[in-house]
Amino acid sequence: MNAKPILETALRIHATEATHAARVRYLRGQKGWVPLASASGLPQAAAGVYMGEDNVIQKGINLADLLSGQVSIEGITEAFDEPPTRDQVMAIVKPFL
Repeated sequence: MNAKPILETALRIHATEATHAARVRYLRGQKGWVPLASASGLPQAAAGVYMGEDNVIQKGINLADLLSGQVSIEGITEAFDEPPTRDQVMAIVKPFL
């Protein structure tokens, strides 16, 4: 975080890869985002990448309870993302290191 050039480069790579992933999902006839932590037919090894995509709690508020009957669970999970913890990120990138 203290090495600004490295952080900027990492964020650019992240944004580019997110765009690539969305485009591939579109090409596969799926939504560009990940609904309900679904691996969307990808190999099980990819499942960790979608960890947390089924989250319904934002800022400590359970949106599934709050919006019950008004918004689908899928809609809630698609609307927000909580940042993963350092340990979660390390588990996701470990196969690539």
